[in-house]
Amino acid sequence: MFEKLRKKLEEFREMRRPGRRRGAGLVEYLIGLMVIIILAVGVVIPAVQDTINHANITGTAATILGYVPLMIVIGIFVLATRLTTGGE
Repeated sequence: MFEKLRKKLEEFREMRRPGRRRGAGLVEYLIGLMVIIILAVGVVIPAVQDTINHANITGTAATILGYVPLMIVIGIFVLATRLTTGGE
């Protein structure tokens, strides 16, 4: 799955290169960004949460694993910010 995200990131960077018209790929860019966010939030987080809930883990390990979905959300925000601001 991360390979697909990496390919999309490269496509977005390619659209932002000099020489390409500024507004030409804006709609495609935003649609791609929304698709990435929807897939990550709608598929990855519930799958991770379900796996953690059914793992029969208790104590400190369960507390630490409870923060994994939060870290995924933070990663999604960082990715979206980097894509929209053109950060490298």
